[in-house]
Amino acid sequence: MDQSDLNYTILQPSRLMEAPADGKVRFGVENLGENSIDGVADVLAQMLDHSNTIGIVIRMSGGETPIPEALSKI
Repeated sequence: MDQSDLNYTILQPSRLMEAPADGKVRFGVENLGENSIDGVADVLAQMLDHSNTIGIVIRMSGGETPIPEALSKI
């Protein structure tokens, strides 16, 4: 990917579970915690409005920070 001209972002969620999304995340973690499938989808959708996520790998877990705030701090 690094050698292409494509814009990319890789999201690496920790363990997935079927539960309602709560709109809160934690980035930069090493496979700790769980993610709701809906929460991962919410993050992916909101990442489209955050150009600061282009060209990086983001590790994700459930957390206490609202998604927009967490994305703006990357």
